[in-house]
Amino acid sequence: LLSLRDWPFLHRDRTLTTYAPSSTFTAAATDICTAASTILLSTGTEVTVSTTTTLPAGLSASTKYYVIYQTTTTFKLATTLANAIAGTAVDITDTGSGTHTVSVDTRMQPLPYDVDLVESVYVTVSGTRHNPKPVPNESLWQELNYSDSKSDIPTHWFVKDGRIGLHPRPSTADNIITLNCKIRVPNLNIADYTTPGNI
Repeated sequence: LLSLRDWPFLHRDRTLTTYAPSSTFTAAATDICTAASTILLSTGTEVTVSTTTTLPAGLSASTKYYVIYQTTTTFKLATTLANAIAGTAVDITDTGSGTHTVSVDTRMQPLPYDVDLVESVYVTVSGTRHNPKPVPNESLWQELNYSDSKSDIPTHWFVKDGRIGLHPRPSTADNIITLNCKIRVPNLNIADYTTPGNI
């Protein structure tokens, strides 16, 4: 009954923050990398790595990696991704030398878990509200992203596969993205999960 009607209480705001496009990081032989600043560390985020000297053994500057989330500042890297799940972590056997940088593809980031439909978007940068336009289809979204441009003033937004993208992609972290959206109705026929343990 809840999902069949367009109830007013299902329309709510959700917020996200923009992420820095890159950060320096350190790596350990435990395969865990630690970022120095706030970047998008959700599992499945696509990243590349570079260095001023020598990358940690196991990593390559010419490879696309996928984040395996550990904590808000730590992560592992995998070379494969299937159904939004990263594969086996790369075996890192030393820390390398020089300054290492991880660069994140910040064009798309995960929507909040309960968002069913994004209706409009605005981005607040230093107190100024910017209202990007929706992109009607993936073809136009791909055209907009033929070149990699960065700016804190977005002109367009696009949603696909539970992710939202801004164009140009954000150039700095911690700007507020506000989503005016319809939230997903939970299935109330299913009992709450109360048994502790790993899922």
